[in-house]
Amino acid sequence: MQEETGCGCMIVLTPGLYISVSLYNYSSCVSSVSQALANIPSVSESTLRRDIADSGISLDASIQISVLDEAARVHPDTWWWIKADGVDLVSGLGESVRGVWSGDVDLADGSLKKAYDAHQTRLMFVKRIGVETRSDSSIILKDLMMLEQLVVEDLKHISACITVKAKHYEEKQAAGKTSEKQMFGLAWDVEELGRINESGRQLVVESRAMTDKLRDPAYDKVSENFPRKLSSFREQAVQFLKKSMKFKRTPATHVLVVMISPEERNKKPYALPVQCVAYHSLKDEAVRSLVNSMIKEMTSRGMKVAGFVTDGEWNSLRSKGRECPLSIFEIRAQVRRKYTRLSVKTMTDMLTPKELSGGLIQALHPNPAVSQDILKKVYTCLSEEECSMEDVIVRLRQRTVPSGYDYHMDFW
Repeated sequence: MQEETGCGCMIVLTPGLYISVSLYNYSSCVSSVSQALANIPSVSESTLRRDIADSGISLDASIQISVLDEAARVHPDTWWWIKADGVDLVSGLGESVRGVWSGDVDLADGSLKKAYDAHQTRLMFVKRIGVETRSDSSIILKDLMMLEQLVVEDLKHISACITVKAKHYEEKQAAGKTSEKQMFGLAWDVEELGRINESGRQLVVESRAMTDKLRDPAYDKVSENFPRKLSSFREQAVQFLKKSMKFKRTPATHVLVVMISPEERNKKPYALPVQCVAYHSLKDEAVRSLVNSMIKEMTSRGMKVAGFVTDGEWNSLRSKGRECPLSIFEIRAQVRRKYTRLSVKTMTDMLTPKELSGGLIQALHPNPAVSQDILKKVYTCLSEEECSMEDVIVRLRQRTVPSGYDYHMDFW
């Protein structure tokens, strides 16, 4: 049903669902409906967040179990491909006003959560100095000394960061190829680290001053307004720990999206994202570990895995499987890498037989890759046919060529 409304129209799709359509030209209101621009309002941000929370999808780097369960239920008999691709990630603030981290490297190994929990423990320790059960002077003295150690350790890390960042800035400036925006970011890091370093040193001075006063038996905390000074000191210490922690974290620059796709690919969406891993640099071994974990989760639900596909960022995944090479070319490459490191004499001794007692044959340099059958043939050629070692090697190479093909020396 369609109802004309001036220069536009209202299209009713289903009872209670309306789409407002704006037309290019009022004069062609009826004849140009196919050229209309549909303006469909989306749900609010709060509704979207609530829907995501109700779906069971987690916001960390873990595998989305609910997606795998639903895929296994809907397509119980199909074969599934695992696909992975990396996308760029724009750096953000890194921490919300509620203290929630975002944008960190998270390889789903638990290290990020461990660092976050340790950071929250340090902040909670600082916030409790001189509060409630820790308001006794002796306890405050111990807490201040412990806090001073934490600040000194962070100052060492900040000093090292200043050296690295300043050197990096000078190198980029000398090269003259970096954009103005990037140079501004590098300069700001050096400036921010300098301010953090200065505030940390000030904290150490204030902490030692307060500990000296608390050691004095004649010191009156009430008349000296010590609680207010301690409250201000706690706030400064919390801000210092938060800012210094920023340079201990590793910001992610890319996100690895791991998806699963049914073999038929006859219905959208063709691929379902089941894991998002934020990373800065990712080695082949790490990707292989993530894929193996995914395969384990899928097979435990009865899902049949056809294979893994990527567009080439991790080269060894294309040539080496989980337990063995994927092609004869990779086998040949591995053999070459292994044996080109050996000398000619060592390899010759591997093929040079000697007769032991009892008629047994053994190489001068035994190698499990050279079988007894090969050694016996070499022994026969050398002793009975009086061939040279070079002729023996040529014969051995000819045996590896399938029947019907010609042996070419230049191939080797």
